[in-house]
Amino acid sequence: MIRCDHGRWSAILLTLLATIATLVEANPVEAGSGNTGRQPLRILAVGDSLTQRAHGDHTWRYRLWQWFQEIDYPVEFVGPYTGTYMSNYPIPPISSKHRRDQSQWDEGGNWDGGYALDVDPAFLNNSNHFSASGRPVLAAKDWIQEVLELYPADMMLVLLGVNDLAFCCSPEDTLDNMATLIKNARKAAPNIEIALGNAVYQSFAPDGTDNIITYNDMLPKAIPGWSTPESPVYPVHVAENYACGNCDCPGGIDGLHPNSWGDYHIAYAFSETLVKSFGIGVCPLVPPPKDDPSLKRYLPIPSNLRVEQNPEGGVTATWDPVWGAYLYKAEISINGGPFETEGRLINQWATWPFYQPGATYSFRVAAYGQNQTGNWTETLSATAKQDDGALFMNGMPPEMPDASLTDPVSQPVDLDIDHKLSKRVPINFCVGGTAPTPKPCKPVARIIPTTRTGRVGRSTTNLGYLVMAGFVAATLWIGRRMFLSRPSRSSWIGGWSKVAG
Repeated sequence: MIRCDHGRWSAILLTLLATIATLVEANPVEAGSGNTGRQPLRILAVGDSLTQRAHGDHTWRYRLWQWFQEIDYPVEFVGPYTGTYMSNYPIPPISSKHRRDQSQWDEGGNWDGGYALDVDPAFLNNSNHFSASGRPVLAAKDWIQEVLELYPADMMLVLLGVNDLAFCCSPEDTLDNMATLIKNARKAAPNIEIALGNAVYQSFAPDGTDNIITYNDMLPKAIPGWSTPESPVYPVHVAENYACGNCDCPGGIDGLHPNSWGDYHIAYAFSETLVKSFGIGVCPLVPPPKDDPSLKRYLPIPSNLRVEQNPEGGVTATWDPVWGAYLYKAEISINGGPFETEGRLINQWATWPFYQPGATYSFRVAAYGQNQTGNWTETLSATAKQDDGALFMNGMPPEMPDASLTDPVSQPVDLDIDHKLSKRVPINFCVGGTAPTPKPCKPVARIIPTTRTGRVGRSTTNLGYLVMAGFVAATLWIGRRMFLSRPSRSSWIGGWSKVAG
């Protein structure tokens, strides 16, 4: 979308049209040639998650690509990646088709995500970039030379610095690292043109914006010293145009990353610099209104929902993955009670191994992305088995056994308990300590023994973890003794694997 809001452009356009008409009359050329005869401008987009974005997004790169198409300016986006960030791998995971040959600068990265379903198919063949979620200037500066040697470019669009300023580097260090990035880029491309964006603000950390303010104040003062006639560097005022400040972020999904509207803001900022500083085009891209219907994310109802009794215990729900869903919202009701909502990163939900035997679970799900929730599926139900020996909460028996393990516990050991009960009942596994000060027993899991002497499990005080159902366990102070004892109240508690020590 292009619109010039300044009246002076009308006079300029009329003058240009008159001049062009005179030239065409004197030197006729093939009709419709325009910019079609020029070589495409090779562009390398260098950034972090703001530039890469997530599965199902349009991205500001796409909106800028659209602007180039509208002004009939041929471009070729280059770089080692083509995909977005895939945060919710389906079950089974999709194949990786957006990753190039792996190098040191993409080890551990994720570019397996796709774009919004309504993007122009031509963009999918022209969506290359050098952007990765979490990437700081600190890392990119050491890789940019190799990337440009492998993927030559005429221009870099750089939007980096947020991760540095938030996690690792001072404004001064970030500025020095940016200077090094430019220096290293010129080793591979001496005539590279650079459009350099400043750092955007974060509404969820209003007290942490001092670094960004300082950096954004220093950056425009430093850029003239970095610019050369052969390799000009011009500022891009992203922070000033992106509707995401330190108090509010209507252009973002989480106080930082752009939504569909924010994509336009960032693309506008770059197009403004391309017009004013590089002489590309006449009018910058203009974002649509915030409530424009085109900004609504397409999130269809998940299909093929199945809610079934799990042979291993409990109830399992599965559904087909939804293209463009960041995650899924699930609503669960037990025995006709109120629905409770939880988020699911993958297209599966299960009660096992913690469930109520014989309970009926009702389930429905909706796709979720960019703070938008799609329509819900129908509600389906299934009933868990009565009792198959899995871990579950079924009320507190009148008496619970106690047991303890004394030193040494440096090696994995088996804990056996003779609970002296005539039938199978839950045993609560807890951890406590006596040194340096006594610690109360903390319930960790409930295990159903299969015999009178029930093997509870394995434990170690070396590196390990407590796995809780639905929450992360706090670090436990392990003293000289481990206890198996009854907790003071009944609660649904998750399983365990190892004990940290």
